[in-house]
Amino acid sequence: MVSRYYNGFSHHKIEEPINKLVYEITSLIKFKQDYSSAIDMILKNNLKLEDVVSRTARLTFDEVVKLADLLISRK
Repeated sequence: MVSRYYNGFSHHKIEEPINKLVYEITSLIKFKQDYSSAIDMILKNNLKLEDVVSRTARLTFDEVVKLADLLISRK
């Protein structure tokens, strides 16, 4: 039964490409604390901070503030 449950999720696709980008950006921040690469991805893909924040609940308030501060200083 467990294998059937996991097989159902193995074929799941992210519908919007922006969601995949947001996932990669938040993963860089959460697991590697690599704000520089995250900001590079945001700027390269012409995303707004709002795009990232509105599509994830994984970032803490402090991480969002730090990301915003660094993003503003890079522009």
